[in-house]
Amino acid sequence: MNETISLRSDLWFSRLRSVTFTFEPVSTTQSQRVYIIDKILHISPRLSHLVVPWNDLRYCSRPNTNVKHVQLELDYHYNNPNKHIHIRRLFKLLPRISCFETSGGNIAFNENLVEFVLKIINTFDQLVELTLNKEAYIPVEPEIQLAVQQAIFAASSERLLTSDTCQIIFPKRNRLRIWL
Repeated sequence: MNETISLRSDLWFSRLRSVTFTFEPVSTTQSQRVYIIDKILHISPRLSHLVVPWNDLRYCSRPNTNVKHVQLELDYHYNNPNKHIHIRRLFKLLPRISCFETSGGNIAFNENLVEFVLKIINTFDQLVELTLNKEAYIPVEPEIQLAVQQAIFAASSERLLTSDTCQIIFPKRNRLRIWL
């Protein structure tokens, strides 16, 4: 990749619409992974669907305004996702997200979850679907699900209040899906 890009400055993936980044940690360093992701974001004007590790994406420097669907691969359990997933940084890199998903690691169902959800909803104006813990393997009691749902609605986000079709569901274990 490095040799190709340095030799051919006209490299352009004009037809690339979707990409999933899966790297073997042993074979590439983080700086190499970030470089590759950053270059692909820059040379793919039609890229609309992206599956990428958050720990690599967050160090990229080039935004892509065409990405609409992003799935962030997380590494571990996040008790407070606000400390690890910087929504403002994500917005600078991918400002037009309409579908946001997390998978891999899990975001805990606690008081930090509500703040994180509201931050995403209020930051991305074009967001229509939010899915956290897509792979959903931790069971959550129905009482906790209900408490999370009520806390999100009670937080009185302007987007939630003006949405006629907002749905918050828990389709499987600790998967949280919100339609706006």
